[in-house]
Amino acid sequence: MTFSSEQVSALTADLYRANVKERKQAGRQLSYIEGWLAESEANRIFGHHAWDSETTDLRVVAEKARKIGSDGVDGWGVSYIAKVRVTVTTPDGHEVIRDGVGAGHGIDRDLGLAHESAAKEATTDAEKRALKTFGNPFGLALYDKTQAHVSDGRAAPSNDVPSSHQPSGRKTPAQAKRDGDHEKYTGEIDKLDAAGVLDWTARFDEYTADAPVQWLTPLRDRLQLRHEELNGAASVADEEAALDAGFRGAVGERHPGRVAGGEGAVA
Repeated sequence: MTFSSEQVSALTADLYRANVKERKQAGRQLSYIEGWLAESEANRIFGHHAWDSETTDLRVVAEKARKIGSDGVDGWGVSYIAKVRVTVTTPDGHEVIRDGVGAGHGIDRDLGLAHESAAKEATTDAEKRALKTFGNPFGLALYDKTQAHVSDGRAAPSNDVPSSHQPSGRKTPAQAKRDGDHEKYTGEIDKLDAAGVLDWTARFDEYTADAPVQWLTPLRDRLQLRHEELNGAASVADEEAALDAGFRGAVGERHPGRVAGGEGAVA
């Protein structure tokens, strides 16, 4: 039951400070990562096909009328707790299962919308807590008060990062598009063999050093897809070869004197 060396490296890497959000709660400043980021990191590290999230428990723990807003209008306050199970399949086919418990709170003039908001927040919170147990990129580093494994660096790719906020040394999307970089990157990835995929995975930051930050997640996804294509092709080829050998053996046993050749013959 092992993760690949690339996955272990990603799981033990520092959490980038630019990915950390903050909010005030009960008079305290809390640090957290957003739900979409946790899922994006799970896709990047484990693979889109290799992890699953299941809500195993969701229940209302509070529901009461309350005044909301600066005008004190009538509304509702609702709280949920949720339990989410995350299952990750390792490259050697074993399953790693982690559970997380989270809470969500909804406040709205409409009772149904308050329930919807609270339920969504609770399941997202629980999923993040389950993923957190896998490593720093999922927010584990934030549970250390010193935040020793939260480091300055590039933020996770996002399509809404303004061009003016590109990290130093990276091109803007307009510059990269003008230079034909998209075709260069995708063309290189699509031609990689198995060894090339491993090399690109290990040196991804180096090979994409000047790429726009918005392109990094799509490029990682394309690299993962190429990896899956190569593995799938090898698997299918092996399976077909085994079936063909079995078929040949069966035909040979029944017709030992058969000679291959001629139209319609099984070669």
